[in-house]
Amino acid sequence: MFCDPPYDKGWLEKIVAAEAAAGRIVEGGLFLYEARDKEALPAETPTLRHYDTKNYGDSSVHYFVKLPA
Repeated sequence: MFCDPPYDKGWLEKIVAAEAAAGRIVEGGLFLYEARDKEALPAETPTLRHYDTKNYGDSSVHYFVKLPA
């Protein structure tokens, strides 16, 4: 799943929490989130763990993996 909301609106933490709670991503599945490179990462959830970030200019793509329940 890929998410690219408007930058600098505070969506990262809200969307990661919502996706973790929704259960739409299968175990081992990926959730990618594009954000401005300066946006802070949210706290990890019990089901989604941040494992990588790729930077592209002033943008970053954060990779989260779905953990076993």
